[in-house]
Amino acid sequence: MARLPIGELAGWHLMVSCGACRDERIVSINRLVDRYGPAPTLVQIVPRLRCAGARCRQPPILVKLRNRFPVHPGPPLVEIFLVDTRPAPR
Repeated sequence: MARLPIGELAGWHLMVSCGACRDERIVSINRLVDRYGPAPTLVQIVPRLRCAGARCRQPPILVKLRNRFPVHPGPPLVEIFLVDTRPAPR
């Protein structure tokens, strides 16, 4: 799925978490299509992501691709981990 052109993932979202400032954002794939066009893949875009928090600009430690918001009714939630560099629990 991460190698599909983002234009084919319309309606999906990225949940992005920063390890430095603990900021969490939801980024619409449709917004990424508006910015980069429909051809790039998530493999190309995810490494470019940076925290939008107060001047943090660190790369995310967690990026999940979701087909919908968990609190909204609809089809079963699909959640795909694209990046997970969180420290292991002790």
